[in-house]
Amino acid sequence: MARRLESATLTPLELKIVQILGKIQSATVRQVLDQMPDQQPAYATVENVLTVLHRKGKIARIHKDGAYHYGTIPNHTPIAG
Repeated sequence: MARRLESATLTPLELKIVQILGKIQSATVRQVLDQMPDQQPAYATVENVLTVLHRKGKIARIHKDGAYHYGTIPNHTPIAG
């Protein structure tokens, strides 16, 4: 059975990452991690959550200068989990 990626609610980590992106507009995985000094998850974890958020349509992603840059989608309000 395939996982549902269309979930309207966000996990606590997904919500925190979306909030970070809302503050800094556009960021790489490393830049998101730098905004989480109190809760330093693994790089791969943040990378995976960003990919899931992009697949859910909650954030935008572009490939620039050899890295993915993630950002919020204008006029898109996330729903807390």
